[in-house]
Amino acid sequence: MPLEEKVRNFAQNYFKIAAKNHFKREIFLTVSLIPPRDISQLNRCESPPLLTALQGEDSALLKIDVSCTTGKTWNTRYLARAMYRLEEGEPLRAFTNKTTYQTASSPQPAEYLIKKGKEIELVARAELVEIRSKVVAEESGRLGEVIWVKNKRSGKKIRAVVSSEHEVSPP
Repeated sequence: MPLEEKVRNFAQNYFKIAAKNHFKREIFLTVSLIPPRDISQLNRCESPPLLTALQGEDSALLKIDVSCTTGKTWNTRYLARAMYRLEEGEPLRAFTNKTTYQTASSPQPAEYLIKKGKEIELVARAELVEIRSKVVAEESGRLGEVIWVKNKRSGKKIRAVVSSEHEVSPP
């Protein structure tokens, strides 16, 4: 099995177990991987690589350390983000500790944090780098929901996850 497939299965199992602990039932879950830049330069590992999950500050982003301890040893890191919905037809939401707690503890829908037309910030974080950009909400959204936003400078529309009343982040 290729390394990326092993990492994806590992991430899916991690999020599936975490979701089951939060919701006490199965949910619809999709996981996206962000591979490291140096992945094509890694030597083939002679034994199954060691995979370790690290839940960082951004609870929506799972860091997965991948190590090869045989032959030419190496270590790299994948990032994984999960989106979920509790029922068919509901909007996708980012899997975070905040949103799973909110959804599990309150059966009625939460208020919209971001209203259509509001100017907000798109914040993208990776490791120690943070990029901020002014965007306008193209639709209203609740915490954890994925909405359309439009970059004020370029006019480009993208999907983003509502993370607070003033911020969204890439899914």
